[in-house]
Amino acid sequence: MRVLVVGTRTLFCAPVITETDRGRYEWPKSVAGGAVHQLPCIAGPASEHQPRNNVTATARYRCVSPGRWTDLDVSRCQYTDHMTRILADISAVSSISTIRPTAIPHSFLFGVTVDAEAGKR
Repeated sequence: MRVLVVGTRTLFCAPVITETDRGRYEWPKSVAGGAVHQLPCIAGPASEHQPRNNVTATARYRCVSPGRWTDLDVSRCQYTDHMTRILADISAVSSISTIRPTAIPHSFLFGVTVDAEAGKR
């Protein structure tokens, strides 16, 4: 257990909840001073940030003086919406020919084709 002794003039960042397309994070009241706070990614690591050596991917937020949150970073976290994850993975590939056929569900491709045809009418 860690014990932190603070003075009466210590500045804090109030607890805050952030909601992004990569998750909802509840940041606790924290002592101001530039420390980066980390929470595990809600939907796991983003494809390009798969954990190495059992290190968990994290969302990060910095509490700075005079007691405000700054520099929210959820880039290491996976999108919470399944369709957004698929589209992000596709956009990360430089050439459609390099995508493994099993990487894209057939139901997704069929849905895109149907939607595109409907839009032409």
